[in-house]
Amino acid sequence: MALTEREVWSARRLGLGFVALFIVALTVLLGDVVGLFADPAADFPAHFDTAAERLRHAMGGYALTAAGLAFVGFALRVTNAGTNAAEPSFDAQGARLTAAAFASLTGLAASALTTVSLSIAFGQIVGDPGIRRGQEILPQLGYVVLTVPAALSAATSIWLLARVGSRTGVWPRWVSITGYVAAVAQLVSFYTLPLLLLPVWVLAASVVLRGPQSR
Repeated sequence: MALTEREVWSARRLGLGFVALFIVALTVLLGDVVGLFADPAADFPAHFDTAAERLRHAMGGYALTAAGLAFVGFALRVTNAGTNAAEPSFDAQGARLTAAAFASLTGLAASALTTVSLSIAFGQIVGDPGIRRGQEILPQLGYVVLTVPAALSAATSIWLLARVGSRTGVWPRWVSITGYVAAVAQLVSFYTLPLLLLPVWVLAASVVLRGPQSR
């Protein structure tokens, strides 16, 4: 079945919401961590030094988690096209499952990236210093989770969504082709910049997404 106009607008809003939330989260959470990655452990406490920094990390964690959920919604809407509700295609099922895996892993990454800041913030309320030893481990773990397993889950979902879009015509052929490129690029997302292709592709797919009257 084709996407209805209502489903197109819903998918578009979810896709654009993902893009905005994901970019905000990357900017807020990863900017400092990338710079600190190869630094000595002694340099990390300054990363959580001020209340403003800790608040920024908490907001970034919420944004990253919400971005993962928005991506799931986007994938669900797009895969409704040409899908039999009783027997969804392999591509549709796979895109949904890997989108859900991506959302779960971004939630895990957000937790790791914000745990130290939240621990210190809550500790100040009750007179406890919060996490002090090993502060350098959790943010780096969050970065690795986001740029390796989460990125690979997103890559698989994008690849399958591109196949669904190519088969159903919910967007022009060039969107599917660039989807394959963006998916492959996630194999090296540990270097951060390839990860930005994910929101760029979702942005393009959302903008040109079309209903039955547009084909």
